[in-house]
Order: sequence, then structure tokens, then C-alpha cells
Amino acid sequence: MKSLIALLTVCAVFIFSSCVRNDVAKVVVHGKWEVSSYTSNGNVDETAGFAGWTLNFEKNNTLTISSGSGEVKGNWYKAAGTYDQNLLFVLPVGSTWEKLNANWVVTDKDRKNIWMRTEDPHPDAKLVLKRK
Repeated sequence: MKSLIALLTVCAVFIFSSCVRNDVAKVVVHGKWEVSSYTSNGNVDETAGFAGWTLNFEKNNTLTISSGSGEVKGNWYKAAGTYDQNLLFVLPVGSTWEKLNANWVVTDKDRKNIWMRTEDPHPDAKLVLKRK
């Protein structure tokens, strides 16, 4: 019985630590990111509009987006919702980045990429962030 309890404890610790390590909010704050793909309306490729920009997600939920031509500041949040791994972006209206103002559902992630999709307010939009 003691060995069963020890085994269950080890499994619980492993599972919990894996979940924490894979939390998207903990992944984005490490390193700088770029938009490697953005499509809207199912398949309209708009990636070029984000070329040359670097995204920096800070632990205080500030999102700084910079390039040689300027800087845009906004916020990011781990959003509550149906899915455990949602990201919400709040960026200035009137900028190219306004297109990302949505609750993004993270569909997959690894150490170097985060794949997301949204349904509202930009139907069928897909976004891939790549670590620089």
C-alpha cells in the first residue's frame, strides 16, 4: 500500500509539473517572438503586414511590439474560457496590430512556436508566433 501511495504521489507531481511547464502564459514571457503566419477569413495571408516586428510579452501583461521604425504597446492576458490555453491581446485601434485584438485559442505549442485560432471578432483567423 505504501508503494502504491508513493507511486501515485510521484505521478501526480509529474503531471502537475508538466502542466505548469506547458502553460502558454509561462511560455510567452520567455524570449522574443515574431509573427510567422497570420491568415484571416480562412486563407487570406496577411503575414507580410507583420514582417520585421518583434513581440515582447512581459510578466506584468504588457506587450511591447517593436521594429526599426517604431514601437507599439498593448497588453496580453491569459484569457479564461472554454479552453485552458487562451490568449487575449489588447492593442491600439488604428494600427496593423488591431487585427490581433481577440481571444485566441491556442491549438498547439512547443518551445519555439505557438499556433492559435479565433472565431470572433475575426472569423477563421489563424496566427502562428515563432520564438526569435
